[in-house]
Order: sequence, then C-alpha cells, then structure tokens
Amino acid sequence: MTPLHRFKDMYNKVPGPLRSRYALVVYAFLIWMLFFDAFNAVYRWQIFSELRDARQQQAYYEEETALIRADLEELFTDGATLEKFAREKYFMKKPDEDLFVIIEE
Repeated sequence: MTPLHRFKDMYNKVPGPLRSRYALVVYAFLIWMLFFDAFNAVYRWQIFSELRDARQQQAYYEEETALIRADLEELFTDGATLEKFAREKYFMKKPDEDLFVIIEE
C-alpha cells in the first residue's frame, strides 16, 4: 500500500463534518482563541473571578457604610449616645469628675 492510499484511508475514516476545510479552519480558530490568544479562556476565567470577588467586596463595604451612617445619625441626634461615645472613645469627663484609665497588660 502506498502512502497516498494510506492517507486516503485515514481521510475516509474521519467523520464528514471534520473533513471540510471550512470546519477545519473554524476548529483551528476556536482552539487558537481558547488556548493561545492573549485573552484566552484561562485568562478570562481569572478576570471574571476577580470581578466576582470585587463585587462581593463592594456589597460588603456598602453594607458597612450603611451601618456606620446609621450609627453616625444616632450619634448626632441623641445626646446620651454622644456622651457615651465621647466617654468611651476619647476618655472625656465632666469638670467635677475624676477619670481613671486602667491598662491591662
């Protein structure tokens, strides 16, 4: 059997849609785009996962901002809350009080 006959036998064993040169060009293009291009499938997957993480962080920080704004609103509308905050955070006191700060080691 000559090499040409072997090639023809192999060619006839390939399914019909794969034998078309147009199909071969499309398959080659898809393989190139999926694996060898600068924006291949792996790179796109990494970018999409980073985008998903960034959106989750954005949602978290928006919730935190809403909580802090609510605390701030409460702080400026209620005098007792403002006094409690000033005493706890900045160790402020009334003029006739003594303040003792205990530092645990």
